[in-house]
Amino acid sequence: MMLFVLFAGIFCPVIGQSTFGLPQLAYPAFAFGMHDQDSFPDVLASGLDANGNIITEVYDNVSGTSFSSTSAGLTKVWRAAAAWADYDNDGREDLFVCGDQGKNTFVSKLYRNVGGVLTPTSDVFEGYGSGSTFWADLDNDSDLDLFITGLTNRHGLRSVIYENTGSGFREITDSAFIGLEEGDADFGDFDNDGDLDIVISGVPAEGGGRVMIFENQGGMVFSPNHNSFRGLHSGSSRFMDVDGDNDLDLVTVGASPGFSAEVYQFDGSSFLASRFMLTKISRGVAAEIDYNLDGLPDVILCGSSKQAQRLEVYRNIAGESFQKDQLAYPLGGMSNARIYVRDMNKDGYPDFLVAGHDAGEIPRTYIYRYFPALTPPRFQ
Repeated sequence: MMLFVLFAGIFCPVIGQSTFGLPQLAYPAFAFGMHDQDSFPDVLASGLDANGNIITEVYDNVSGTSFSSTSAGLTKVWRAAAAWADYDNDGREDLFVCGDQGKNTFVSKLYRNVGGVLTPTSDVFEGYGSGSTFWADLDNDSDLDLFITGLTNRHGLRSVIYENTGSGFREITDSAFIGLEEGDADFGDFDNDGDLDIVISGVPAEGGGRVMIFENQGGMVFSPNHNSFRGLHSGSSRFMDVDGDNDLDLVTVGASPGFSAEVYQFDGSSFLASRFMLTKISRGVAAEIDYNLDGLPDVILCGSSKQAQRLEVYRNIAGESFQKDQLAYPLGGMSNARIYVRDMNKDGYPDFLVAGHDAGEIPRTYIYRYFPALTPPRFQ
């Protein structure tokens, strides 16, 4: 893996895979969280190494300069999804991980953070793989609930909420969710009614691709939104306020079945196709990052386009359009890409980790750090 730093206004590679300490993994999944409470974000890494071995490990961030393996003893999975959150309100972030132990044997594990030691809990969750997960307070009771979507051994494709009761978790089964794999899930209050809604995308049981929003009606009851979106899979669907009008819009990318990138603006009642343009991709992701700190969401996009693999950064121009910025050090894009945004060195500017497969299907992991050396600040 390579870390990129800025010299004289350009990104230059620091050569040496051992320098920064993170693994290069096929079918990667990463998740940033606070494992050791030192205020530098640590990272969970999961996937397959060069020898086909399953890797699932927490790497502590050493003062923003490198990552060090913790040998946390986690159950090893790939085709994974993971999320950190302080579900028990004790001031420490805990970790949920789900994935494939091998030969389509799916497992889900919740680890409580006890003084920096990740300890498996006795909570029982169905095993999931090839999916997505997040923590969010879906019932407005001031603790975090768990959402999972993906493939299971017992029930096939499922999307489910585990309600945090304060003493354990209760599976919510009477929901309108559909099961999906090879997709994504996100949450946000798009209709500004005070509770969190959910968007999911991926492959349903009948095949093809779907993008669906589910409105939170309160009391852990969700109903499908009436809007119709271009179906996709092997991509991402993310809420973000692209036009700065204080309600959430929707950005989707993925296979549809070809290549797709859509920005839907919410006008208060419906999601409408917009003037915001992104390169159409599949097997990738579009992630939000406000790298110039102007309060408007910029976008990082990585995946396979019709012409080539892409890694692109788009600046939000006054909530009116996206403008592609140029990275001075050309990395080339990736497929099966994942992007994770975090301020890794506490300089006040967001950085990002991108992982996936290069044009030769070789796993790659890169970290971009942002240095505001130019005026106006930008990636170059």
